[in-house]
Amino acid sequence: MAVSVIIPSRGWSPAVEESVRSVLSSLALVDKDTPELLLVLNGPQAGRHMARVDDPRVTVLVDEVAGAARARNSALDRARYDCVLFTDDDCVVPINWCRDMLGPLGHHGAAAGPIRVAHQGPITAFLDYKRVFAAPPIDERRARYFITANCALRRSGLPMPARFDQILFNNAAEDSCLGYALVNAGIDIAWTPDMPPVVHRLPEAPSAISERFLRYGRGNARLVSAHGCWQESVPCALEWLESIRDGTCWDYRRFAELDHVAMRDLFVYLDLVLTTSWLLGFISDTQERLGLDVLSVDLDGLNDRLEGETYRLVARLSAGWSTASTPSLLLSSSPHDADAALNMAAALRDHVLIRTTGAERSQLVDSLARHADRVDAEQLRSVLAVRRLRERWLRDADVPGLPRLEALFRREGVAFADGLHELEKAGWTEGHPADQRH
Repeated sequence: MAVSVIIPSRGWSPAVEESVRSVLSSLALVDKDTPELLLVLNGPQAGRHMARVDDPRVTVLVDEVAGAARARNSALDRARYDCVLFTDDDCVVPINWCRDMLGPLGHHGAAAGPIRVAHQGPITAFLDYKRVFAAPPIDERRARYFITANCALRRSGLPMPARFDQILFNNAAEDSCLGYALVNAGIDIAWTPDMPPVVHRLPEAPSAISERFLRYGRGNARLVSAHGCWQESVPCALEWLESIRDGTCWDYRRFAELDHVAMRDLFVYLDLVLTTSWLLGFISDTQERLGLDVLSVDLDGLNDRLEGETYRLVARLSAGWSTASTPSLLLSSSPHDADAALNMAAALRDHVLIRTTGAERSQLVDSLARHADRVDAEQLRSVLAVRRLRERWLRDADVPGLPRLEALFRREGVAFADGLHELEKAGWTEGHPADQRH
């Protein structure tokens, strides 16, 4: 079957050669005669690693202007075939990737597949554990939007041209934006849970969390403001950030299911870094759109502080620790170690200023809260779904392990990380021995 595969690249990723090779191997299984891989080099530094991926099956497009959305649009303009698959230049696809992603396009206009993060150390293990690239579920067979590290489109099955917004979303959330547009137009994005995942290779560095989620927060704010995607809204974003800064936030993940104490402490801190970075991006973009000055951030100083604390916690891990120590069963213990929250609060107090009064603050708070009713209703739906699952497990003495748990959450339209958080708050394994996992 003829298919076009698109990979945008700044030419910086050392994994680009492996990424291209994996796609070509997968393409050969579905199209031996006319495989089309469009590699778009965009940005002034592009080409750094390109000499190692020279192949006649690869069409290289060059655009001196940076931006993943722009690069994908350029490739869509050149793509010869109706079915188009997307991945990234730091991803390795499984051998049957093309075949697995093309299957749903026989009945759907778009498809999303699983993505995992390669474990190169505890930081990337955390990102994988959070399923940061999992397309959020509507139910067990449909996604709310797709992630371009692993997605597919059948262009003739869409009610509009497949285009990424390269004006507002050239650096983050362009895939979410297009995915929402398709779903709102009545196109189901098929979820393909049974295929092997695409593997994302991220740097083992704190910036893989702080810089990435600052961009994601900004992208989500634009989804809300420019496209009305209320699902991405956080009405209490400013108050949430203030509670973390003031040391009064209690609703953060403790990762009670992890039995390695040093790993648990690190994951708690990294989750606070992720949350804080996302909130800073979301609030900053919102206030800039409104022309307000409520939040001021010494970003360089804050990132240095977060990086230093992260590496201190990484150093506490024993030499024998590995990502395989992540258990497959949530434990019944519920440790409450506030050190991570206190350290994050101190960092924010030193590097983040927030106006506590005034008309500008009131305007920002009102703007953030405009979708509060819909967001609250959706959160309540998710909480009640998780509670129903928990009550069933307690009644039937049937405590699932993490892989099955992830599938059960999706069936209820609940993201994996959100579901685990709700279960943790409920103390969900009380009274169940460890040998009850499935």
